Amino acid sequence: MNFLIVKQISILSFFFGLLLGVITLIPGLNLIAFLFAMFVTGGAMVVFLKKFNLIGLINIREGAVVGALAGFASFIGLCVIYIPISSLIGLIFSKYTGGFFSMFFTSLGGIIIGLFMVFFCALMSALLNSFAGLFTVWLYEFITGVKKGDNENINFEVK
Repeated sequence: MNFLIVKQISILSFFFGLLLGVITLIPGLNLIAFLFAMFVTGGAMVVFLKKFNLIGLINIREGAVVGALAGFASFIGLCVIYIPISSLIGLIFSKYTGGFFSMFFTSLGGIIIGLFMVFFCALMSALLNSFAGLFTVWLYEFITGVKKGDNENINFEVK
């Protein structure tokens, strides 16, 4: 896979994760935004890239890679926004919220445990979104009937 495409996918997914992090702060939408980040981001990124002709014909394996990159980067972006603001709200209004993430900022060990937790949850998000990207490409191939061979390179346009 081309390095330029990997870079585009990572940056777009990170910004999408930042947007999801802001939406996750809204009390009624937090579960929906979190589940969207965990399960749907990979497929949404494949559809976005295909819609704007940033990628050409891709096979199922490349769709899984796109989904994994999108899932990992978007979950990291979500955590960059959500955890600090949620911790700050938990510290200020501890009477109303439990301040779950606030306990990670009490010591250096808590920060390290929090970072490991974010990293492993991002890996789980990458795995789940890898399947979403794979399924999206398979569905695209099933609907259009167009398949990419294993030895063909990916087509892309830089505008």
